[in-house]
Amino acid sequence: MNKSAYPKIYLIHPPTRAYRGLGASLAGNEHIGLEYVASYLRNSRYDVSILNIEGNYRLPRVVAEQVFLAQPLWVGISPTSLSIEWSIEFGKFLKNLTTIPFVFGGHLSTHMGADLLKHIECADIVVAGDGELTALALSKALESKGSHLEKVPSIFFRKHRQIMHSGTPLLPSSLDELHWPVRPTLESIGKSNSARILTSRGCPYRCSFCTTPAFYQRQIRYRSIEDVVREMIFLNQKYGVTNFPINDDIFIDGSLNSILRTISLSRLLKEKLPSISFRPLCRTDVFLRHEELLSELHAAGMKCIFIGLESANDNDLKHLRKDIKVSQNEVIIKLLNKYNISLMIGFIMYTEVSTFESLRQNLEYLYSIDQLFRTTAICRSSLGFPGTDIYSEMLRTGRFDRQRSTPFILYPKFRDERIRELSLAMEEVEELFASVDSKMLSARVNLYDETLRLTNGKNPVLQRARSILDEISKIYLTSFILAISFAKAGNSSDKIVSVFREILPRIESLCCDFELTLNKGQLLEQWQNCAY
Repeated sequence: MNKSAYPKIYLIHPPTRAYRGLGASLAGNEHIGLEYVASYLRNSRYDVSILNIEGNYRLPRVVAEQVFLAQPLWVGISPTSLSIEWSIEFGKFLKNLTTIPFVFGGHLSTHMGADLLKHIECADIVVAGDGELTALALSKALESKGSHLEKVPSIFFRKHRQIMHSGTPLLPSSLDELHWPVRPTLESIGKSNSARILTSRGCPYRCSFCTTPAFYQRQIRYRSIEDVVREMIFLNQKYGVTNFPINDDIFIDGSLNSILRTISLSRLLKEKLPSISFRPLCRTDVFLRHEELLSELHAAGMKCIFIGLESANDNDLKHLRKDIKVSQNEVIIKLLNKYNISLMIGFIMYTEVSTFESLRQNLEYLYSIDQLFRTTAICRSSLGFPGTDIYSEMLRTGRFDRQRSTPFILYPKFRDERIRELSLAMEEVEELFASVDSKMLSARVNLYDETLRLTNGKNPVLQRARSILDEISKIYLTSFILAISFAKAGNSSDKIVSVFREILPRIESLCCDFELTLNKGQLLEQWQNCAY
């Protein structure tokens, strides 16, 4: 068939601000949502390309020129509040070149809906909710010159200078009906150690800082475990994938069905893929009620887990609607140590109700649980993203920092102006330390913790590596205590940042020593194994 019979579509994953990028999560730069949409469209004979600018940064103008030359049917982009600036710049360049429809999708687009079309002149259409079925219906409508956009489910669009909404989203009856996501990154590089996997969509919880509850209406839908494992086997055999960051909004929702499903999945993985590892996002309280799940998951390959601890202060946790206590988080940390499971944390250092006392409490907590080896945890604030309860509350009360905020992201209005200065400074610190933080996270989880597991703590380099970790943690502890004292004294954010600028070279040097020490240790372990 002639190539022209396959209409071209471009889907774009725009770059996040460097210091908030996905690389720091060790999950790679895949956008599995766009990969699912691309797969669904390809199955209907559309020629779809994904441009992952997050993993390969390019200027908006350059990408716009590339897209224009291909003359696609339409161009889709999935921005977040932290990648919206690049997306808008790209759209402006694109619209200077062509009238090709420019379509927005994803969480931000869904939650802003008509407001996004009001704020972004270059945006033509907004897809709200899951995109697969809507993207296909939209493509067919645009092929017929867009005369029936009102029949496309769940989109916002302009007609006669009015913003129109076509109605509710169209969803597949089962996630198993969707085609496995295409993997352009894996296709381009061949063998790869890591690929994201999705086992469910949605979350029933109500965290006030999260966009997921409103996006999925606090509902959760599952893939069958058989379909999940089949895809993992395929990725393992075709691309050599052995590590699977699980992309679920919540891996276990606490229901009996979810618990039984998790046990079945763990046992099937142990049988079919005994040499892989995976990392899910979970809550603490499920494991406190069902410790046996940790044992099952660990046996199946869960070497690492991501848990949103968020705070060491119960008032902050209540403000964030975590519905959990600090004491419960403390128990899970002990359980993870018992099973030698690495911990990655979500943490929100600053909330609207933060005090210097609560900040000091957070700092000492992070130090006590061995999570002060990078700056990320001491830099993040409870930002208001469209679709979150925090965002809605900020708009309702007007309590947000108007100097720092945009329509796409609201910064908290701190009750103490001095904490604002500290938060402002630490946002800059996170950017300064982005590279070394990412390296430290990788070295900690993939080298130190793995060596600890494999050798039962008997590798001779571990003592040296542990001393480096301790030194880094102490430097961050003392530096942040000094930063707090400067903030309390009313010093500017610039002076606070200077505290961390001074320690950056030392941290970079220690990070290199840490990696080098552990790499030598792994080589020694391999040599000893060969010798026997």
